[in-house]
Amino acid sequence: MLFVSKIDCNTAIVKDTTDNTEESVSLSTLRKLRGILGVSDDGMRVFTNEECIAQEIVTLRLRGCRLPYKLRGTKLAECTDKSIENAVIPYGITAIGDDAFSGCTCLRTIQIPSTVKAIGERAFMNCCALQNIFLPENVECIGRGAFAMCESLLEVTIPKGVRELKPATFMDCISLKRVVLSDSRAKICDGAFYGCDNYIAVVK
Repeated sequence: MLFVSKIDCNTAIVKDTTDNTEESVSLSTLRKLRGILGVSDDGMRVFTNEECIAQEIVTLRLRGCRLPYKLRGTKLAECTDKSIENAVIPYGITAIGDDAFSGCTCLRTIQIPSTVKAIGERAFMNCCALQNIFLPENVECIGRGAFAMCESLLEVTIPKGVRELKPATFMDCISLKRVVLSDSRAKICDGAFYGCDNYIAVVK
């Protein structure tokens, strides 16, 4: 268990109760922890992943700062910072909504937690700087046009739970070179890879 025992202008003291050790960390590092683990409203406690699930904690404030997302329950409905370059989706999110990151043209990297099961329609459409994306094994549904026009996307692995790639899922991903299908029975609908002329599909 991690506790934030003290916060000043630039740093925080994080105590690990499992071995009774303390560490000084910057607030920027603590905000990254918050994105992955969750922090209480008063900024005084960091929760474990298990507690985030049990208490339905997704993301909370730290000294008035919030992650750049609008949430609806455990769904990430919208990324409010369209200039975001590196995104960490909070642990506990179960779905990425329709158009959530659409038009985030500066987005280069994104970390998706294992709790995510569904990616909505056009969720990452026109994220033209995104080169790689790791889809957790728990993902079961990828919406139509979810990665359309991700012009820099090079490679993607489709999790075993995804039974269908809908039309336009990867439309005009012109740099796509490799698609790994974890389940050979997955249905690839017409137009799922429209405009992707150079990709190679590999079945695990």
